Formats: sequence, structure tokens, C-alpha cells
Amino acid sequence: MKLKKFFQYSLPIGLVGLVINIVLFVTNFFYELVVPIIENSGLDGFAFHFFDYLIYFTPCIFMVLFALYLIGGLVYKRYYYPKVEEKISGEIAQKNAERQKELDDKLEFLSHTYYRNCPNCAAPRGANETVCSSCGTSLIIK
Repeated sequence: MKLKKFFQYSLPIGLVGLVINIVLFVTNFFYELVVPIIENSGLDGFAFHFFDYLIYFTPCIFMVLFALYLIGGLVYKRYYYPKVEEKISGEIAQKNAERQKELDDKLEFLSHTYYRNCPNCAAPRGANETVCSSCGTSLIIK
């Protein structure tokens, strides 16, 4: 069930995330906002180029993550969720069938009247007994 909550809104979140990151990458807004911080940090050489490319491609990285989240949610809803739902429905149906059998047995028991003592051996009838526990004679009054 935790996966259900995780992927519950994957379609809208994934699509909005993709659109936002495409806009950030196309307009270069994120890069222009963050690069001055790196330029003023005093980094040079490999470190500067690494962070420069990392900042430039951050929207692309997030686009890939949002796309994976979107695809994961669709796969979950298409393949895994119906199996979980079917399993839970089967368990509920089984419990309902067991409960219905109990109720049918009670209805069958209550639909008859019974002797207080066995008509054959005069042994007293126990609670919920339909046949005599001593001789096996039916206690149902016909």
C-alpha cells in the first residue's frame, strides 16, 4: 500500500515536473540564476567545469527523474495495482463466503423446532444439538 500512496499522483506530478524542467532548460533561467554563485566561489579548473555542467544539466537530470516517476506510476497502475486489488477482493470474498456459511447454518438451525429431551432415550438435548449425543436420534420435531 505504500507504493500506492507513492504513485497515487504520479501522472500530474510527473507531467508538471517535466514541463517545469523543460521550461527551465529551454529558457536557461536556472543556469543564469545559479552560475554567478559558482563563478564567485573561487573554483577553477576541473571543479569549476564539473559544477558548471552540473548546474547546466540539472533540469535535464530532473526531467529524467520525473519521466521515470511518471513511467513507474503508469507501470504500477497498469500491472501491479490490479493484482493487489484482485488479491484483496479475493480475501474479502472468501471472508464473506465463510460468514455467509455461518449465517446459513444458523438459519437452518433456527428454522426447525427441537425436542428438549431425546424421544428415543430421554437424554437432555445440549445447546445447538440437532441429534442426540447419546443415541444419535434426530431431535427435530417433524
